[in-house]
Amino acid sequence: MLVQDQIHALSVTDFNGTLLLKLPARLSNYEAPVFTQVCQQLLQKDLSSKQIVMDCSQTSFLDRYGLNALVTNINVARQHGVAFTLRNVHPAMRVVLSITGLEEVLTIEVVS
Repeated sequence: MLVQDQIHALSVTDFNGTLLLKLPARLSNYEAPVFTQVCQQLLQKDLSSKQIVMDCSQTSFLDRYGLNALVTNINVARQHGVAFTLRNVHPAMRVVLSITGLEEVLTIEVVS
């Protein structure tokens, strides 16, 4: 499965049952609704996937709308029994996650 939203720079790839979602450079009030919609559609359509991995390496800006969308999507995924992992979190995004305390409750991994 490959879903791409070129306007908002989101792409989703199914890699052996793990959905890899590459986030855009910004996750703000403009991108957040599409991000939420894409995640909700994935969770409704493909419940065979038990993990969603978010590639955050390019996401250098995260505002309150993006943060809210992230938390909403994580909560919905957990309700469906789907693990949600943030991968290669950009340092600017990591600061926001740290300040809000989300860094302590989210699964964050670094992959070279």
